[in-house]
Amino acid sequence: MLNDKTEANEQMGVPDGDGIRSNECGIAVFVNGRKKIVSTDHLSYTEVVRLAFADAVFNENTVYTVTYKRAHGSKPQGSMVDGDNIKVREGMQFNVTRTDKS
Repeated sequence: MLNDKTEANEQMGVPDGDGIRSNECGIAVFVNGRKKIVSTDHLSYTEVVRLAFADAVFNENTVYTVTYKRAHGSKPQGSMVDGDNIKVREGMQFNVTRTDKS
């Protein structure tokens, strides 16, 4: 049984114990170990990079490496490059690293 405070928090969308708002809709994925809720079932390379680095800059001096695990289909793990899109699933994991070519 939930106490009154927990029930009120859930109704208002206050984060529950695992840090996710209890009334959020979407798919929970992990980007660099942090849980993110996405509202679409496909993500582009650029969208994944922006989930990892909100300040992402795309130029000739900065390279982003994106790898993933726990994906749908015959390729449950792999990497993404600019222009790629991937179908996401609950609990999918992305690792994104930024490298400066200077």
